[in-house]
Amino acid sequence: VAPSPAKLDEYLAPLITAELIREHESSTPTEKEYIFKHILTHETTYNTLLLQQQRMYHKRIADHMAPMYYLKGEEYAGIVAHHYELGAVWDRALTYQIRAAEASRVTFDNVNAVEFYSKALSTAQLIADLKTDALIQIHEGRGQILKRLGKMDEARLDFEETLKLAKAENNLNTQMKALSELGNLHTSHQFFSQAAPYFEQALAIARRLQDDMGLVDVLNQLGEFSFDMGQLEQSSRYFYEALDIARTINNTRRITGSQDGLANVMLHQGELTAGLNRLEATAKTWRDIGNYQGLMKTYVRLAAGYTWQARYAKSDRICLKALDLQERTGDLNWAPSISYYLGLNALSCGKLSRAYARFMTVAQTAQQMGNGIWEAMGEAGQSITHIVLGQYDTALTKAKQAEKLAETTGAALWLARIRHVSARIARHNNAPSHACEMLQTQLATMQKSGFALDQADILIDLLLAYIQLERWEEAAVWHPHLNALVASSNLPAHRIYTLAISACLAEHNRQLQQALGLSIQAEKLAAELNHKPAQVEMELISVRLLQKLHHHNQTDSRLQQAQEHFKAIANSLTDAEMRAAFLTQSPLARQFGKFGQTQKTID
Repeated sequence: VAPSPAKLDEYLAPLITAELIREHESSTPTEKEYIFKHILTHETTYNTLLLQQQRMYHKRIADHMAPMYYLKGEEYAGIVAHHYELGAVWDRALTYQIRAAEASRVTFDNVNAVEFYSKALSTAQLIADLKTDALIQIHEGRGQILKRLGKMDEARLDFEETLKLAKAENNLNTQMKALSELGNLHTSHQFFSQAAPYFEQALAIARRLQDDMGLVDVLNQLGEFSFDMGQLEQSSRYFYEALDIARTINNTRRITGSQDGLANVMLHQGELTAGLNRLEATAKTWRDIGNYQGLMKTYVRLAAGYTWQARYAKSDRICLKALDLQERTGDLNWAPSISYYLGLNALSCGKLSRAYARFMTVAQTAQQMGNGIWEAMGEAGQSITHIVLGQYDTALTKAKQAEKLAETTGAALWLARIRHVSARIARHNNAPSHACEMLQTQLATMQKSGFALDQADILIDLLLAYIQLERWEEAAVWHPHLNALVASSNLPAHRIYTLAISACLAEHNRQLQQALGLSIQAEKLAAELNHKPAQVEMELISVRLLQKLHHHNQTDSRLQQAQEHFKAIANSLTDAEMRAAFLTQSPLARQFGKFGQTQKTID
């Protein structure tokens, strides 16, 4: 505005003396910055200028500051954009608005990124001969940020507009990216049945263009899609093809993304230890290259794996790291799954109120994001907690809500998992025959798709249902299959129940001493793993066997021990109604009832 720094000081001196302006706190000896002391003085002074004068001064300020953007970094882009905008220099305003948006995007300043992209879109409407590439850049960039913020419907609109513009320009590369993003949005947050055509089109374009990086991205997303559809073999094929191409072009980020997907497949095929080792290596690579969004996904998978391994404290620590990344990046996409595994860990450790609160958070957060899968899983988690409390009607209501949500998405894997919850309710709620039918169907589904960990889960419930029905031969036939799965996959919490089932089979065969040895092993393992509900359950099996063996002194002491552990779980319940339900009608309470133990005697 002034012709020279010296002249500027001369102009400013009387204003400082008159106390109309003062140095800003960020001012330095080499870079002085001044502001009006009072906002009214600023507004009055500014409004005395004609519009053309205002625009002239803003343009001169922007022209002066533009070189500082190149010399001192991205932080000046927004300031330069602001002055060009007020100076009505629309083409330059647009350039710097996009630069400011990109700078905010990289630093995870998501709200400002959306604001700058939106301003850029408004500015673009004022430029007559604007190139379509600029509009594509704005819509694509804003769509990415909105997706990060969990605003999926808004993100979808931006990617649909990106696709429309790309088709008008016959820009195949951008079409491929937009199609892939739309497929990903439908996979993660809307309807799986609508996702496949987007991915198929994106894959066809990538192969046609021979775009290796684009092809790897689409293949990795197809790997994730196939996994959610319960197609492990197909998922693995996509990830391996992506990995081969990524290694050929030596792209670390894409290699790591493919390895992450393959490690997740390994987990669910039952190669738990190997899968976790791969994920730990993947997490290190993400940290080394500073890819926080990739790291967050890997953390969630590590948390799931450690939960399967009954390493609940380690899983919790991983979840807390993921939450820290979420706060730093503003990326909400993994928020529901992080809360879900925190809920499962709390449930296993007998912290029922904490678990229920986590599952409610899962459902609420997912609902706000439009993520039907995780909303369903949040409802399913609440249902499982109600099973532990013995509130079977409420558990069934929650399970039906979850199943309805999962059905609308078309996600086969998640639907099968939720139906398993419904079967568990039937088993506990005096309908073991119906439970058997449901569990046999689910087991066949998981065997066909190769999900070994889910098979182990289902087999435990199926064998317990057989025992309820005294279908001992069928239980004996399936028991070795369960043992083999649990041993090969290294599932310690599942091992508790394989020992318990072995104890029940030995008890049926009148091998009481052997049965007692097995139940005591199960007790000790549950205690080591800090799996509180299982520990009480195993202790009560031991009490029953001690009674049959007429070891009365040991029976009394073991029953008292079980009561103490049972009360500890009850005391974790902050809700009076839930606590009362747990003490009087839960599966554990009913087991105590068989020994003449009521809520009053336990209290």
